[in-house]
Amino acid sequence: MHPLSVRSVLVIGGGLAGSAAAIFLARAGVRVDLIETNGRGHTVGSGITLQGNALRVLRDLGVWERAAARSGGFDTIGIRATDEAGTLLAEIPDNRTGGPDLPAAVGMQRPVLTAILHDAAETAGANLRFETQVDSLVDGADEVEVTFGDGSRTRYDVVIGADGLRSATRRALGFDSEPRPVAADRSRRDQLHLVRTARDRRAVEPGRVVLIGDAAHVCPPTLAQGGAQALEDAAVLSELLTTEPVDEQLWQRFTERRLPRANAVVEASVQLGRWMLDHDPDADVPGLMGRIAALVTDPT
Repeated sequence: MHPLSVRSVLVIGGGLAGSAAAIFLARAGVRVDLIETNGRGHTVGSGITLQGNALRVLRDLGVWERAAARSGGFDTIGIRATDEAGTLLAEIPDNRTGGPDLPAAVGMQRPVLTAILHDAAETAGANLRFETQVDSLVDGADEVEVTFGDGSRTRYDVVIGADGLRSATRRALGFDSEPRPVAADRSRRDQLHLVRTARDRRAVEPGRVVLIGDAAHVCPPTLAQGGAQALEDAAVLSELLTTEPVDEQLWQRFTERRLPRANAVVEASVQLGRWMLDHDPDADVPGLMGRIAALVTDPT
């Protein structure tokens, strides 16, 4: 670990992005507190599809074998008619974006995956606190002072906001952007870019609060890449935080590595959703899916 790397991190949110960041950081020797507003075992959503590039991160986290045992893998995409029988019209080989030794994708129960990640985070040494929330964040030059709902205060080198679609951390930092359904307003791009701490949309220097996952970039599930992008965020951020000093260059490198990729996935997901809603006869669905598959095949 770099001598000027972080020693303590607060992760807000116990979903995929937050849990993965907690595992990576705790495993590297960082003191990690992960807080979640919901109780242990409570998970939003029932099922999730994870593409190969997500499975690659799960393997790096050391949880792939457990996830594989509790999921169903598949290597083809089936296109079915809308009749009562769901007649199979075509079956197309899917891209193994995580590499030849991983399935193209898996489907599994979201609560199962969450439990696996929480267990791995605690095994790595992270302190998980449920039914806990943040009241305030004071972002300073060298640390962030956090006041929790019970009135207690703790200082951290870095705070990671991974609290999802309706991120309270994002609002606390002064961002008023909120995601909207693609169908609600066809004239705007319904997405949030990767961002870090801001006041009145101006970066605080050097800035020690960062948003990842759905708290930073949101997309419809049309390409099944939301979970993968959240996991990739956690992997890249954790790598940088445990190998480099926390300064402007670190945040710049994080942005350079993650923004173009996440942005391309979000825009493609929104585009596919609009094509579906508009029943666009000229939609190049295979071309779009092929471009994104090629993009995410390379490690982030």
